Amino acid sequence: MPDPTPRMVTRALSVRADAAEIARRVADTGRPWFWFDGAGAAAGEERVSTLGIASEVRVAAAGGEQGFMERMQRGASGTGASSAAEAASGRRLGFRGGWVVALTYEFGASLLGLATNPHDAGAAPAGVALRCDVIVAVDHETGDVELRGPSSAAVDAWLAEHGAHLLSRSDATTAGKDDAGATDADAPSRATRRAPRWRRDDSDYAEAVEQCRDAIREGEAYVLCLTDTAETRGSFDAIEVYRRLREAGAPMRGGIIDAGTHALVSASPERFLSIRGPRVETHPIKGTRRRGGSEPADRALAAQLVADPKERAENLMIVDLMRNDLSRVCAPGSVRVDRFLDVETHAHVHQLVSTVSGELANGADVWDVIAATFPGGSMTGAPKRRAVQLLQRLEAGPRGFYSGCFGWVDHGGDAELAMTIRTIELRRGERPTALVGAGGGVTVDSLASREVAEKHVKAAALLAALR
Repeated sequence: MPDPTPRMVTRALSVRADAAEIARRVADTGRPWFWFDGAGAAAGEERVSTLGIASEVRVAAAGGEQGFMERMQRGASGTGASSAAEAASGRRLGFRGGWVVALTYEFGASLLGLATNPHDAGAAPAGVALRCDVIVAVDHETGDVELRGPSSAAVDAWLAEHGAHLLSRSDATTAGKDDAGATDADAPSRATRRAPRWRRDDSDYAEAVEQCRDAIREGEAYVLCLTDTAETRGSFDAIEVYRRLREAGAPMRGGIIDAGTHALVSASPERFLSIRGPRVETHPIKGTRRRGGSEPADRALAAQLVADPKERAENLMIVDLMRNDLSRVCAPGSVRVDRFLDVETHAHVHQLVSTVSGELANGADVWDVIAATFPGGSMTGAPKRRAVQLLQRLEAGPRGFYSGCFGWVDHGGDAELAMTIRTIELRRGERPTALVGAGGGVTVDSLASREVAEKHVKAAALLAALR
């Protein structure tokens, strides 16, 4: 009987480079590609970036979300085989090859059986998946580069197709950059870029906050995650934009997914789903404060966040929602809250984070978990289905990839998916644009002025990266 456990081989390459340089070489192939950085790329204490070039691209069109899910699930090889292989080798490696996935918020709404907001002419597909069987891993400390693949033959074939380009010592990866970091080819579009424009100005957004509070008072919802979108016209280099985000603060779950017509550039702090063997975890974030200008001010803001009744209530409601979602695919009695109302500190903000976990029921896999939990409760509100309906009316337009999810699903069924927040969506074509989404949870105790300020705090670093 064949062994179902995925094998993995690693091969060191005779090149030493930082991840950004390798990303440039990968991008220059002209194929869809990805770069994962931070905790979403690795496991344990390993500090690596993983990158890959797609051998296959699957696209979910609006209305075809369920068929896309079924097709992805048919190709799955089970749950936990990768974890077993890592345990046997004694080396935890995070993503080891499989699918890189990005799903829009509207994809999640369709899973709830809700019609989505109309897509404009340049809007995103509902979802994309890039198959990457061979992975490039770059060690952040040493600059060592290795390939990880399912077999020596697969690594040999990958090197035959891409090796000459990857191993090139050409200066083409850095040539043509001006002081701002943009390429010469980008110069014409820089002249035509316009300042970002929000879908709603501050007064309109404040009014939408009050409409959320009215809906909550009337018993329609307990909490609503209201969002807005800023748009700027022009072409942007995804790697340079991400470089600026990295310089502003090390990403927790950052990276780039470039599917050709669309690219995501993310410095997301929020893990949506993590699956290792039968164990599944989700880490909802609800509650945000800016960082202080001094150490005492920083500590005071963090203490204020964890003590705020509105933020605590908001986080509690989302934790209860995620417990309910996970119970649909987990063994009875296995769902629990592992941590509650912890403050996580990032480069620009403090955030209130909880963790909910469970053990998957027999036969359940990552696609069942996505169907049960997506869109993430921290980006909808509670109760989820009614919250999504209300927000469709209040937001007056699609969110696109913002507040969806992205990450990897490996061939053994393990997965790491982040919430698509702190993310820039780049749309290419005749009218190239960059989109930035931001918002926050609204409760009956919310102050409209604070919600407006929170939206701007969350978007500031992203808009700065586009300048």
